[in-house]
Amino acid sequence: FTDVKPSQAIMDGFQTIIQYRFALAGLDARDKSGFRDLNGSALPRVFGHRDVYATECPGMQIYSQLSSLIQRIGAPGFADVGPSNQFIDEITWLANRGVTTGWTMANGSREFRPLEPVARDAMAAFMYRLAGSPQYTAPKTPLFTDVPTTSKFYKEISWLAEEGISTGWELDDGQKEFRPLEPVARDAMAAFLYRYADEVMGKNVAGFAPPTISPFTDIQPGDKFYREVSWLAEEGISTGWQIGGGLAEFRPLNSVARDAMAAFMYRLVNKR
Repeated sequence: FTDVKPSQAIMDGFQTIIQYRFALAGLDARDKSGFRDLNGSALPRVFGHRDVYATECPGMQIYSQLSSLIQRIGAPGFADVGPSNQFIDEITWLANRGVTTGWTMANGSREFRPLEPVARDAMAAFMYRLAGSPQYTAPKTPLFTDVPTTSKFYKEISWLAEEGISTGWELDDGQKEFRPLEPVARDAMAAFLYRYADEVMGKNVAGFAPPTISPFTDIQPGDKFYREVSWLAEEGISTGWQIGGGLAEFRPLNSVARDAMAAFMYRLVNKR
C-alpha cells in the first residue's frame, strides 16, 4: 500500500479489530499511550513506525488514514454498532462529544440500540449535551406537571423549555405536560432542531422562506411544522425516503430512531 489506497473493507477491518480490543480494555483510542518517540513525546495509542522513524513506509496509504481511523474508533465503541452500520460515523461522533453514553451491560460492553425510538426526555438530554452542557440552574418549581424535580432529566427538560426549544402540551387548566417517555415524532424533531439552531446556534432561521411546493409529498404548506420540516430539507439535514419519480416522503408522525437522531445532529452541527 505504498501507492495503492486500501479499500474501505480493509479500513473497516482495522476498525473492527481495534475497537473490539480497546472495548475489552476500556481504552479510548484518542488518548496517548505509554510509549514515547525519540524526542520524548508521548505517542498515540494507535501509531505507525513513521511516528518514531521517518523511514520509507510500505503501508503509507494506510498510515495516512490513521488520524481519521482513531477518530472513528474514539472512545470504547458500542457492541451493537459495527462498521457496516449506516450511521456509524455519526454515532461515533455523538459518543465522542459526550452527547450519548448508551447503556452499559453486565459484561462491561456498551449498547447504543440504534433502532430504538428516541424518548422525549432523552432528546432533551441529547440537546443539552450537544450545547456543551451549559451552566444552568433548574427552577425549584417544575415547568411541566409530569416532570417532577426528581425526574432523571429534570434539569435538561427545564433547560429545553426555558430556551424555547420545547413548549410541551398546554392543558385545559393552563398547566403544561412534557410527556417525557413518549417517542419523538419526526415533525417534532424538526421543530426541536429548528429552534435549537435559532436559540443556541444563533442561525438566521427567521430569514428562511418556506417553499410553496413541498420537498415531501406527505407534508404540505399550512401543515403543522411545515416551515421547520422544509427548513430541515433545505439545510440537507434530512432527505426523507425516496419513493420514485424524483419524489420523497418525510413521514412526519413516525418516531425518530436513535441512529437517525445521531445523523440529524451531526448534519446540524457540521453543515458546510
